[in-house]
Amino acid sequence: MPPLFAALNQVDLLRAVIDGRMNCGWFSRMKNPALGVGLFCVLFIFRALPVHADTAVTITATVENNGPLSNPIVEFRGFAAPSATIILRRDGTDVATATADTQAAFALQLPEQPVGQVVYQIVAQDVSGHALAPLTFALNLTLGTNTIITGVFLGPSIAINTASVKLGQFVTLSGDTAPDSAVTVVVHSVQALSFTISADANGYWSKIVNTQEVGVGTHTAYAQSVLGGNQVSAASSTISFAVNPLEQCDGKRTADLNCDGKVDLTDFSILLYFWNQTTPSNGRADINSDSRVDIIDFSIMLYQWTA
Repeated sequence: MPPLFAALNQVDLLRAVIDGRMNCGWFSRMKNPALGVGLFCVLFIFRALPVHADTAVTITATVENNGPLSNPIVEFRGFAAPSATIILRRDGTDVATATADTQAAFALQLPEQPVGQVVYQIVAQDVSGHALAPLTFALNLTLGTNTIITGVFLGPSIAINTASVKLGQFVTLSGDTAPDSAVTVVVHSVQALSFTISADANGYWSKIVNTQEVGVGTHTAYAQSVLGGNQVSAASSTISFAVNPLEQCDGKRTADLNCDGKVDLTDFSILLYFWNQTTPSNGRADINSDSRVDIIDFSIMLYQWTA
């Protein structure tokens, strides 16, 4: 049988689990005297595991024969996020664009494609301008074929409200994906923490993470969606954030200049030491942060006085 189709899905953050070879099934063959060999339909199922998850991603490609002399046609069908801007690149050059519908579905068709090895990449941005995880396909195209790739599901977009927080504060992870998807958010710390939430009817999802759960250090997070219980997206890009330890003065009154939990004569003595200075070595002496230690700072100290 001639090699009508060969594909390697080089998805960002995906690892193939097909023993290093394609899983192809020939599901129909009809005699075609013009070709002398026959009309072949190929069902190609690519299964991959996200680097950080155990859920299989399935992408199906069907190759149909359109006649021996016609140039190849390539079609991509799948999901991104509602109203996302989809760009299809061929060998690094933009060749087609589309806008996903309100249910996140999109379709791209490229007629008159070149014969031979061709690399396609699908990239997208959600309505907020955040990137969804791209997918890359390397196809071996031959004359007379129409390659239809379905089951494409771009990974969710992901953003964070802050890159650095103190222990005990909260971070919010959010993004867009297909509406009503189940979104799994994984945060890697000493142990991987997994949270499953639902995207709303507009495809928006968010998860508030208490940093007490992840602890001090630098952490990474990613998200992955499941639509309709069986359509699994690629994993999103990975973002990082830092959780910093609490300092001695964190949470203390602003007039507690020595951070001992009280505002008393010791703090008043420190204030007098830095009186009228514009850049005191103990920055807390400038209680109202107006670049001078003066009567206003003293008034604030009296208001917060505890002993």
